[in-house]
Amino acid sequence: MQLEGGIGMLIGKSRVLLLIVFFCVGCKTTQTETLSSKPYEAWWISEEFTPSETNIKGIAISQIMPDWKYVLLIDEDYLKKRLSADQFRDIRDSNLKFNVQANLDNTPNEETFVVGIYEVLSGEKGRFVAIFRNSEFIKLFADAGSSGYSSIYLKDNQIRWYKCMECGDFDSILWSGSDYLLQ
Repeated sequence: MQLEGGIGMLIGKSRVLLLIVFFCVGCKTTQTETLSSKPYEAWWISEEFTPSETNIKGIAISQIMPDWKYVLLIDEDYLKKRLSADQFRDIRDSNLKFNVQANLDNTPNEETFVVGIYEVLSGEKGRFVAIFRNSEFIKLFADAGSSGYSSIYLKDNQIRWYKCMECGDFDSILWSGSDYLLQ
């Protein structure tokens, strides 16, 4: 004879609770070392970089963006100096990159897409993707607000611009037939 809602149900609930407790105890959690002073927050979310250069790929930033004061291209060499070995391994093993060669406009020479951060004369900061061909500047897309992490990825004849390393959110840079567009 089984009692409804009685001892049998209590034993079943106890087993489920016991399994949940064993599962949680068995899960290993570690705190990742971060550059950020905010515990448990990924460095690519909170870390802000400081632009300090006055040119991009040999071109004075004032020729590209007259109101910009400083820029900094983000790349693996720069991050290797700033990140722990574990953090840098995540960067190195990722499909996301800091510069990409592509030929979105189907011309004889590929474009080079690079990511970086900037600071305007008034002190406002942000991120950018710049496009070059044969060391000549073509176009730049900027995102004001954060001077933090961003990376790019070539997929299906578009450049995806990510502002988070493990988020699925991105902007797309496409060739429209006459110009590069950010969508």
